[in-house]
Amino acid sequence: MTTAARAPGLRLGVSTLVMMATLATWPWEAAAHEVGTTAVTATMDGRRYAVQVTLDAAALVAKLDAAAGRPRSGPLAPEEYRRTLERRANEFLQHVTVLFDERPSAPALESVTEVATASADAMDDWLTAPRVCVRLTGDVPRGVRTFRWSYDLTFASYAFIVKRAAGPVGRVEWLEGGQPSSPFELGTPTLLSAGSVRPGRAALWSAVLIMALAIGLRMLPHIQIRLRSVVRRCQSRVPAAPGPLSSRSRV
Repeated sequence: MTTAARAPGLRLGVSTLVMMATLATWPWEAAAHEVGTTAVTATMDGRRYAVQVTLDAAALVAKLDAAAGRPRSGPLAPEEYRRTLERRANEFLQHVTVLFDERPSAPALESVTEVATASADAMDDWLTAPRVCVRLTGDVPRGVRTFRWSYDLTFASYAFIVKRAAGPVGRVEWLEGGQPSSPFELGTPTLLSAGSVRPGRAALWSAVLIMALAIGLRMLPHIQIRLRSVVRRCQSRVPAAPGPLSSRSRV
């Protein structure tokens, strides 16, 4: 085969290699890091609530850059990721929605901490972007019944867990980016203060018995009047006993 005959095939092979190299270096990192890495846990604790968002730090920084129209940040040291996210707290909060009875509530970004991961090489730990936990906190408004959550800085579905502080997991739900969660019924525990003592089972039963006794004492006069009326009716319907004369006339 001549060199001229091999030229088209050679050019095709070079073009394929160039395309593969281009795709390999294309900035897919933010999306690739995001898949399966985000998890959110909301905890209701009396008059306070906390939301922990665990995710990849590099993916979050890249998305905040894109949302703000900034050039994409380069690789950072693990500690620098944490400081960068703390400086951009207000930007992060713009992509979070907390609703109580369908009314917005503004949480505060309390902290950004690195999540420990198992690694055999210290150099890998330095080069790899860490996973971080962004902790949000706020007050539960008085008298509310439901809680809802949404977060739009994700390209993949993520697990959303909502629970009460004193109890097992209330509900686990899979959400897409920007999708609101189903309403979580708060019920009466929201009426307790954060430092209040929750009554035990014995105290609850005692309260029920006292209430039942109070209701019984209040109803007692009405019951007595009703019984007297029934007794009088029964007595009026009983026939009189036959006298001596009537018994002789039958003989």
